[in-house]
Amino acid sequence: MARVMVLIHLLLLLRPLHTAGVAEDRCTLVWRAPLHDGGSPIKHYVIERRETSRLAWTVVSNSCETTCYKVTNLLEGNEYMFRVMAVNSYGVSEPLESGGVIMKTPFVPPGPPHIEDVSNIAHDGLTITWSAPESDGGTEITNYHIEKKDRNGIKWTRCNRQKVTDLSFRVTGLTTGHEYEFRVAAENVVGVGEPSLPSSYFKASDPKYKP
Repeated sequence: MARVMVLIHLLLLLRPLHTAGVAEDRCTLVWRAPLHDGGSPIKHYVIERRETSRLAWTVVSNSCETTCYKVTNLLEGNEYMFRVMAVNSYGVSEPLESGGVIMKTPFVPPGPPHIEDVSNIAHDGLTITWSAPESDGGTEITNYHIEKKDRNGIKWTRCNRQKVTDLSFRVTGLTTGHEYEFRVAAENVVGVGEPSLPSSYFKASDPKYKP
């Protein structure tokens, strides 16, 4: 009887499997190709995912030709594991697995701005100037919210309806003779941060000049 020799070609992906660019619905997987291709060039990689609360793996891609892949359509707040397998003409490698990754934005709301000045006071308006927060939360500030409160009231009301990206704003529509305090909050893609400390009270009145 003729003896048949079977050669097993083993592919081993280099650890670890990195996850980068984690956001609320996506992340990017990065890995290194095997040091040895098992005697046959690597054709492609298979990427799979599963929620840590489930046992079944789902194929994300079975035709990836690079050593990185952006996984999309994930669910915010869910925890996932990922694995990658190399494929050559002899078969599929052992999987390289990641740890659990929770889908969430890497950013936080901005810190509080600081009111620098209140000027050009008139009977119906004034100009507020502030400095940007020390922290933008890791992403661009897209808007500032300016609010006022009458000394005789208890509720803060919004001064601007349109987006404000400058560090100053002309507040209008004040009631002559009333005193107001002001505060400013910054907004980024995550949401609105904590407001600044309130300003002092300023009276809506035209400046008086000595004759």
